[in-house]
Amino acid sequence: MEALELAVAADPNHVRAHLRLALLYAQQGRYEQATPHFQKAAELMPDDAQVHYNLGNMHARQAIAAGELVNYGYADTALRAYRRAIELDPQRVKAYYNLACVAEKMSTQEGIEAWEQYLHVTGDMPAEAEWVVKARGYLRHLKEA
Repeated sequence: MEALELAVAADPNHVRAHLRLALLYAQQGRYEQATPHFQKAAELMPDDAQVHYNLGNMHARQAIAAGELVNYGYADTALRAYRRAIELDPQRVKAYYNLACVAEKMSTQEGIEAWEQYLHVTGDMPAEAEWVVKARGYLRHLKEA
C-alpha cells in the first residue's frame, strides 16, 4: 500500500495505482480511504461501469455506516454512481440491486421503482434466483407500507 501511495503521489493520474489502493482499502473495510481513489479512477475512466459500480458501493457503505440512520449525501452519491454504471452497462444486475437497496432508504416510491426495475432486468436469470426472491419480498413490503 505504501508503494501505491507513493505512485499516486508521484503521478496523481496513475489510474491503476488508484484502483489497486481503492480495492485494498475496501477489502480492509476502510471505505472512507477507498472512496477518493475510486472517485479519481472514475474521473480518469468515466466510461468504466465497474469503477462506477465500486464507487457506488463505497458511498452506499458510508451512507448506512451508522446503522439505520441514512447519510443522504452519501446515499445520493451512491445512487448517481450506480445509475452511471447501469447507463454504461445495462446488464450489470448487481448495480440495479444495490441501487434499489439504497433507493428504498431514500423514499418508498424510489424503492418500489428501483426494485421493479431490478426484477424486470433480471427476468429469469438462474444466477439471480436467490436475489430475485429477496427483491420480491422487499418490493412487497414497500407496497404494503
